[in-house]
Amino acid sequence: MRAAVVGCGSIGTAHIRTLRAMADVELACVVDSNAALAEAKAAEFGAAPLTRVADIPDTVEFASVATPPQAHHGVVRELLGRGLHVFCEKPLTLRVATSTELKGLADAGGLHLGVGFKMRYEPWFAKARELLPEIGPLVAVTTTKQQGFNGKEWITRTGAMQELSSHDFDLVHWIAGTRPARMLRAQLSYRMGWAAEDGFSLLVEYENGMVGTLTGLYCEELHWSGRDQTMRFHGERGYLSVDRFERVVLHRDKPQEFAFDQRPDTFALEFADFVAALRGEPPRYPDAQAGIDSTWVVEHAYQAAGVKPP
Repeated sequence: MRAAVVGCGSIGTAHIRTLRAMADVELACVVDSNAALAEAKAAEFGAAPLTRVADIPDTVEFASVATPPQAHHGVVRELLGRGLHVFCEKPLTLRVATSTELKGLADAGGLHLGVGFKMRYEPWFAKARELLPEIGPLVAVTTTKQQGFNGKEWITRTGAMQELSSHDFDLVHWIAGTRPARMLRAQLSYRMGWAAEDGFSLLVEYENGMVGTLTGLYCEELHWSGRDQTMRFHGERGYLSVDRFERVVLHRDKPQEFAFDQRPDTFALEFADFVAALRGEPPRYPDAQAGIDSTWVVEHAYQAAGVKPP
């Protein structure tokens, strides 16, 4: 199965490396508007360098998109228009309407459209999904995430909700098997002077009746070790707590702790599911609806806060 990668930055390089290593995938070409970068990655990984999506050959069957988020809508729309299956890094787009448009185009064309919510493949979150029924009907969920700002300019235009925490929003939906229903309150932070928010605190009601308190922020200095996110679900019979890269705690009559000492290649796992679906297996990858639901949280937070989106 022949593939193209659009966007050759750090995440795009991870996509390239992952697809290049898959036995049933041929990396046909890499695409970047920066010709020198495209040529460097093509030489490193043995693919053809291109600078335009329009030049992807007709023999390519699917493409992954790892451009900055502001470009996702136009790039994915062009690829779907070419009849290619598409795997797009999160967020799918920055607006519910444009994400919904892309889902409609994919559905109409019988095409697969996946979204890179790779944190679903981290074992602690998968374990949380498995254990969640143990705590009974859900009442509340709390999430926090904090990272140091890494200097990437597009983050200042995309914002903490989409760039930092869209994974968190998706994990709540996926683990609890629900969707967001109503934004109750939103407070956004602009202390770092960006065009977009650098932090947020949200109160969300979900279709299953659960209420979520969701927080996240960028800060000036913090060394990233992976342990940047915590999540706790509260049910009628107990609670379930997740510390990323560390442990899961199920507390009913007494606490049970599940520790983890491995970090799987989540890029490989998500692409394996996507390619398997292209070969006819039941889809298990995060799909376009997951992208829409995550962006719903962001869009309604701006509305509740009375802030114009960046």
